[in-house]
Amino acid sequence: MRSFLIKVFIYLLVIFTVIASVVSFYYESSKFPFFSNSLSFNAKAKFIIDNQKSYKDANYFVIGSSMSLNNIDCNLLTDTIGKQVFNLSSWGMGFNQFDGFKIWDTTNVVITNIHFQDFHHSLMKKKYGYPYSNFGLISYLNISIDFGTYRKHLIKYKISIHNDINDHYDDLWFNKSGSLIFCNKEMFNLSEDRWNEVIKMPIESELSEFINSVRAKSKKVKKLIILFSPGRPSITNLQKVNFVNELMSSLNSVPNVVFFNNFNVSGFSDEDFVDHSHFSGQGAKKYSEIVASQIKSLELK
Repeated sequence: MRSFLIKVFIYLLVIFTVIASVVSFYYESSKFPFFSNSLSFNAKAKFIIDNQKSYKDANYFVIGSSMSLNNIDCNLLTDTIGKQVFNLSSWGMGFNQFDGFKIWDTTNVVITNIHFQDFHHSLMKKKYGYPYSNFGLISYLNISIDFGTYRKHLIKYKISIHNDINDHYDDLWFNKSGSLIFCNKEMFNLSEDRWNEVIKMPIESELSEFINSVRAKSKKVKKLIILFSPGRPSITNLQKVNFVNELMSSLNSVPNVVFFNNFNVSGFSDEDFVDHSHFSGQGAKKYSEIVASQIKSLELK
């Protein structure tokens, strides 16, 4: 019996050593963190870890989904308003998924740029160490539990990060402030399905959940700025306009919140977009200039 247990122990030790070696090889060769099932968030976590000084020096933070990641150029905001602005956004992230970040402080200004899809629940799944951690053992643990997903993320990340031109929807090259700005429409790999996609309108419970979350978080910061991003003018309708007006009425009564209704802002055409609501490079520049002007108008100290 004792001999059998020793053999089992040796067998398990060998298996553990092999697994640990494989995980260690992949992680040490990439240092790519693994805190969620979202490749975009994991890439942004690496960006934050690699740019700790900029992150810690900032007191203006942009949060949200791709509406904030791709449509707001935080380099331009930083240069225009004279404050370090850091973009924490990732694909599909919801307003409520930034609770773990150390940004909810009365010295900070938090900005989010939203569209209709931002009211629906995110498909992101959290793993140990979320939102991000410098403690390497957490990544080892996550990789061991879900090695297949990590390997797919790592392969895709290595493909996407090498280029400094974002000409595909799933590219992952961030500028120095953490924004991911698409190239101009004529150079972009447009998707006809995404161009014509119809975004489902939020339901009442989703709207209420968002407003309640805004009320709670607005008390924790110096100012919470909410922007409603434009969509392609050719697919705008009265139902959408009425929804945004209803949201504006609800948020205007919340202390410490500023709502900018940019949904129907003039000066944009289909040439400024790569799909229903994501800007091309020229559109993002044009929109970010508007946003920078709006923030400057608040005269925040």
